Amino acid sequence: MKEVQKGLKKKSGDCVCVFAADVSPVDVISHLPVYCEELGVPYCFVESGIILGEAASMRRPTSVILVQSHEGYREAFEEVHAEVKSIMPVY
Repeated sequence: MKEVQKGLKKKSGDCVCVFAADVSPVDVISHLPVYCEELGVPYCFVESGIILGEAASMRRPTSVILVQSHEGYREAFEEVHAEVKSIMPVY
């Protein structure tokens, strides 16, 4: 989580934040969606930290990841970025 906060502060390039919906206690990550909205970073939730950890090639459940754009997978990133942005509520 600390690395995600650092990444959001630097906000180098486009990024997408992905949260696990089963984080307990939720207070651990509750400030990050608001921070993402302030910075204009799209975010979404997946159902479990186990799924998120596996998707990020980690051995442990993960509460939040920050996906940043990279030249090697720019097209895939742009597709995900647009999809996540389209499901976000507008305030």
